Amino acid sequence: MNKVLSLIHNDKKVFFILIITVAFSSIMYLYLVNSAVMNVVKKEKLSQEISGMQARLSELESSYVVLRNGISVDFAYTQGFEDVIDPQFIERKSLGKGLSLNTLP
Repeated sequence: MNKVLSLIHNDKKVFFILIITVAFSSIMYLYLVNSAVMNVVKKEKLSQEISGMQARLSELESSYVVLRNGISVDFAYTQGFEDVIDPQFIERKSLGKGLSLNTLP
């Protein structure tokens, strides 16, 4: 009789562990499927946002090209720029001997 009760008690433990395992697996499955769906939705939103930004970038690039092509010498003259007759350049003076890895004399 004790062996029968012991087997029934072990069967209840195994059944209870099986139920807990199935419940845990179901919860994890639902969580992971939900996570995957949410990631797909986020990816779609980001793709749409990137498409919008690329369109805006294309517009800015085309307006840049139009403005860059509109600049000429004649345009500079109309804006008040003049030709330089005697150009003066700024030269950097040598600071003398400084720290260097060059060990040649």
